[in-house]
Amino acid sequence: MVSGKPIYARGSQKPEPHDWRKADDYSYTKSLNLHEWAWEFVRRNPHYQSLWQRVTDLQEWFKVQPERDLDDFNKRAEPLSTELHDKFFMQSMFDPSKNSLEVETIPFSAMVDVAPTFFLGTSPAPHHETQPWPGYPRYVDIRFDLLVPAGIQAEECKRIIVEKQKELLKRKLIEAIPTSPRKKPSTTHFVTYLRLLDARSQGASFRLMGKVLFASAGDQRNSAKSMLRAAVAMSETGFRDLLQYPAYQDSPGEPASR
Repeated sequence: MVSGKPIYARGSQKPEPHDWRKADDYSYTKSLNLHEWAWEFVRRNPHYQSLWQRVTDLQEWFKVQPERDLDDFNKRAEPLSTELHDKFFMQSMFDPSKNSLEVETIPFSAMVDVAPTFFLGTSPAPHHETQPWPGYPRYVDIRFDLLVPAGIQAEECKRIIVEKQKELLKRKLIEAIPTSPRKKPSTTHFVTYLRLLDARSQGASFRLMGKVLFASAGDQRNSAKSMLRAAVAMSETGFRDLLQYPAYQDSPGEPASR
């Protein structure tokens, strides 16, 4: 397993889905921080929902086995754990029907930070043999030698970070190598994104989406179609951008996070 432990899907009760036509159904999002917004997009991702179902099915299968072989369970769960970790940067699964205020904790919180972590004079963290390096895919632990000039080590540090970023890019875990700090993401359209994703999952047509959400637009159907593309991109890879900022960092023009 990626974390050295089997993954478990947490929670099983499924509340009624949001009615995408009712803005009040999304009032809970008013005080979400960036990591909570990331969870809102991930839990609407069909790939994540499918992965959740596969994990819960595996758990149910394990419960009815006459002889519960944990090693066998771990072997079956390992590819699911790797998929979860590599695509969604998560080590445990949460019920995708639960919103950010209903889950125990936001699943990314233990895995993200503003920058790579550096340890002074410590040995590398233990890692599972399936990981390309300790802390994969988010962190690189680097030791500094106090008897070697700082400038030389700084250059080597930069080389290592860029090398690992290129590997993530090659594995399609990031869309581009980070450069200078970017402008903080705005959450202005996020509620509309969620409503469109929910509308799609409930089988609504572009015409209906446009009529409800873009009543004042000249071309309601195309407005809905275009905005849905952006919403899908957020649920597939865009959520990762939100994880590059501290959870409680406010977005431009947004109220302070709780």
